[in-house]
This record gives sequence, structure tokens and C-alpha cells, in this order.
Amino acid sequence: TALQIVSNMVMMPVDTIDEMGQSAMSELGNMIAGNAATVFANNNIILDITPPDYYLGSDFQSGAKELFSIPFTCDAGELSIDIFISE
Repeated sequence: TALQIVSNMVMMPVDTIDEMGQSAMSELGNMIAGNAATVFANNNIILDITPPDYYLGSDFQSGAKELFSIPFTCDAGELSIDIFISE
């Protein structure tokens, strides 16, 4: 899934997720977070977003107070976006 998304973003075939691929996936997260912050701001809810991080696999642990995982299916396959909430 990530390979297809990165390939679409850089407009050429990608067969491994290297530093450029991780950067592309992080940028996708940044675009999603920025759009979400705009939607919330239009409803008088102000968010302070941080630059996204890219993690592959399930070994990630966070000290965040809350986690929201949003699974979805797109043309590239199944993907989930995890949102960590902290104060």
C-alpha cells in the first residue's frame, strides 16, 4: 500500500520505502493534518499540529494520552492513520 501511494506521489515506480518514501508518506500525513486543522478551525476548534512522523509496523509506542486510529481503504489498498492526542 505504501509503495503504491509513494509511487503515485513521486510519479514513478517505487519498490522500496527509503528516506524519500518516508518523506513522501510524512508529507501525506502533513497534508491530511493540515486539512483536518482547517476543518476544525472553521468550527471554532483550534488545533496545534506537529510535523508528522512515519512508522512502519506495529512496534511503535507513544506516551500520548489518547490515540485515534482511522482505518480506510483506497485504490492503493488498506491503510490506517493514527492520531496521537497530547496536551
